[in-house]
Amino acid sequence: MLAKITTKQQFIITATCIGSTLEWFEFALFGMMAPFLIGLFLPNVPWAASILYPALLILSIIARPIGGFVFGRMGDRKGRRFALLRTIAFMIVPLLITALLPSYQQIGITALALLIFVFILQGFSLGGEFPGSAVFLIESAKPHAKGYFGSWIYFGAFLGMFLAALEVFVLGNHVSEEAFVEWGWRFTFFLSAIIATFALILRRMLRETHFFEEAKEYGHLDKEPLFDTFHKYKKALLYGIGLTAMETAGFNLLILFSTPYYHTTLGLPFSDVTSIQLATIFILVVATPFAGKASMHFGSKHLARWALYGLLVIAIPVYYLISFKQFWLILAGQGIIAILFAAYISNLPALICSLFPVKVRYSGVATAMNLSVTIFASAGIIFITLFLKQNTLPLWPSYYWIAAALLSLLSLSHVKEPHHET
Repeated sequence: MLAKITTKQQFIITATCIGSTLEWFEFALFGMMAPFLIGLFLPNVPWAASILYPALLILSIIARPIGGFVFGRMGDRKGRRFALLRTIAFMIVPLLITALLPSYQQIGITALALLIFVFILQGFSLGGEFPGSAVFLIESAKPHAKGYFGSWIYFGAFLGMFLAALEVFVLGNHVSEEAFVEWGWRFTFFLSAIIATFALILRRMLRETHFFEEAKEYGHLDKEPLFDTFHKYKKALLYGIGLTAMETAGFNLLILFSTPYYHTTLGLPFSDVTSIQLATIFILVVATPFAGKASMHFGSKHLARWALYGLLVIAIPVYYLISFKQFWLILAGQGIIAILFAAYISNLPALICSLFPVKVRYSGVATAMNLSVTIFASAGIIFITLFLKQNTLPLWPSYYWIAAALLSLLSLSHVKEPHHET
């Protein structure tokens, strides 16, 4: 009989994952409002929205490893709680800057420079927040529940995306265009900063993980965890990068670029695309904790492996059906892929954390995840941007899924089942 999650453990999950929710709410909000923001801060430039947003996105992605290096070293030397308090405090800064950002009409090109700075700050904080939350939750879990605890990190991320999409939808339909330009978009970021402050208060109530306290008590902390991650744990780092490849592909294909793919490549009405996007994110929100729960019975590695096998088998057939451009076929195909994707990434935090010992775990996980995102997301953004213009190739997303699944499957073969204390 599996042990129930206690009230204390539920609080740990909530206080940790609220940061993930806010980070990805912010990230998704920037993405969904990018054309509007770029038009506001760089008006009268026709190519700005199509070229500048991918460039800003790449800048944010490049900033993630730097944040991972800084906060990872901090988390391994001074504590997971110590670092996570600072990542969420750091998160408040770009939210407030965006809420108060003057437009191009007020301060000229400086407005664009500040917008670029905001994207870099957002990537920097996410680089430390997301892997740090994963480490904290995995180290707070019982051996059999590591996959379940880790799944809540992605639940928080998908919930943040869903709330961002919902908020943009509500604002777009219930606030006049004049009001939206004047204050509507600013209100969203200001409200997020207030919630982030509340999350900071919650996190102050957390206690340090048993693993870190024990390592500190017995003098097992590493003086230079970042250096040793690259020097002593090269193979673990490579495996972690490979494991995260599927996460990066999924976020690119299901979230970031699904709208231009369905709207530009397949020519679907924008209202249908929005409905598909909301439905997909909702499926991910629901499926992720269920998949984490299933790992308590089947094991994280086995569940992740079968999810990858499933993606390899169905990728081409699903996108063949999607190419017929029928709303319900697209929704069904996207939903099947979303469920398999959730089954994989819900177990990703437990799998990556099992690669590294406590003394370098924060640095190792942050470096592996962030470098993987930098490599595969940057390459993926360029790849997707080029293929979006090739309207005659509707099956190209299936090849991206297959390549990522093969790479993650290869890395997974070198990972042990993370159901033991480390």
